[in-house]
Amino acid sequence: MKQLLWNEFVFSYRGYSSLSRQFKLSAPTIQKYLDNFRPSASLSKTNKKKLPKSAVIIVDTVYLSGRSFGVMIARNANTGKTLDRMYILSETINHFVTLVEKVKSMGILIRAIVVDGRPGMLKAYSTIPTQMCQFHQIQIVTRYVTTRPKLIAGKQLRRIVLILTTTKKDMFSKLLLK
Repeated sequence: MKQLLWNEFVFSYRGYSSLSRQFKLSAPTIQKYLDNFRPSASLSKTNKKKLPKSAVIIVDTVYLSGRSFGVMIARNANTGKTLDRMYILSETINHFVTLVEKVKSMGILIRAIVVDGRPGMLKAYSTIPTQMCQFHQIQIVTRYVTTRPKLIAGKQLRRIVLILTTTKKDMFSKLLLK
């Protein structure tokens, strides 16, 4: 059962609440099972499905056991399918580069990479367009202006950043420069 939970969590990129509904267990129980599960190399699921010729990939790390163990995942942005993953103790630029190279070695042309904004990741590949995840951009702004800013500038910046995901680049730039 723990292996099945793990596969759903890592390969289908499902959250605790989704898994708790499917397996009829509480979210804390799901979290406890995943925190205590340690996959071995022999348990790794190989992706034998038809791979895309090219893809925009999203690279993100999910930590378990209070950040003492994690899974760095490379997903196809269009399908949401996991292309590859690495089990790590801490997130480094070397892990990121290794995972991207593994995806490239599968014969997938990487058209762009979306990362969480960890320093150095945006500059790791000068030949592949790389952008910070919009969710993480919003989180960074929220960290500085809070969810209920008191200053006018903070309120305006918060309003602008919250439309980041639905606004075209030109309009967003125009709002920022106002």
